[in-house]
Amino acid sequence: MNILRNRWKRIRWRLLLSVLVLLGSGAVFSQTVWAELGLQVGLNAQTDTGIQTKSQNASGQNEEAEWSALEENEEPGKESARGSWQQEEGAWYFILPDGTKNREDVIWQNALYEFYYDGSLKSAQWIPNTGGGAYPVFCYDAETQELFDQLNEEKRDIFFEEHPEREDSWDGDEKIQYDRYAGFLMDARLNEAASHRLELALENGYSGDSIPGEGTLKEYLETVPYRKNAAAQELYIRGREDAEDAFSRIMAKTQTRYDSTEKRRYSLGYYRRIGMAHAEKDGEQYFMVILMR
Repeated sequence: MNILRNRWKRIRWRLLLSVLVLLGSGAVFSQTVWAELGLQVGLNAQTDTGIQTKSQNASGQNEEAEWSALEENEEPGKESARGSWQQEEGAWYFILPDGTKNREDVIWQNALYEFYYDGSLKSAQWIPNTGGGAYPVFCYDAETQELFDQLNEEKRDIFFEEHPEREDSWDGDEKIQYDRYAGFLMDARLNEAASHRLELALENGYSGDSIPGEGTLKEYLETVPYRKNAAAQELYIRGREDAEDAFSRIMAKTQTRYDSTEKRRYSLGYYRRIGMAHAEKDGEQYFMVILMR
């Protein structure tokens, strides 16, 4: 199908425009090692960070050679990429070779990471106009990533079932994002909230939508504060065998309920953002999932 081939070409060029190249022989890593990380920084990167952009190519390589090097490593392992990430007081930072905190957009595989001005991770999503669905989140463990992937694939299917014309009618105009709601935007602040509330739920229990001594999600967001007026739903999934089992439970609490009641607040399609946390206790899997409009 032509649109699939065109989409793949767009992905290749997006990645090419973001390839990281280190300046000078004194750089911490060689160009080959950095390419193996599969990480690219946005085009606004400053030269004093030791990062090259397409317009600042001092490596002596042409664009085709740079792309060939990336193709060989276009599916890097998570452990390699995670080596440049650092967590401080619950927030994640991407540390550049010169020791500074990155503030530019970062592309890893088909994921686009955005950062706050202080360098802390803000969000992640699929690269726009590539179809939505699953994408890698470096700070999720294997079980959380698997559940995250299933939820994103389900949300993508729901979106295109409701809007089957969106992809085929897209003419390549990058100002229009045809797949804007074809997956969840990973919200780092919601990850922190989910981690906090999962820890307390395991310690104090969970009744209805409330944690004893902590209250509901809405009450917690008011104290943070963070998007306290946004529609949100908290799903505490406890004692499951694995991520697939947890996904089935989430579907029973959301989409299956929506199909019978037609109340939008139960539909995965109703929400835009997601935050997740996972823990294992006595051989069983526990998840806290926060969905936000």
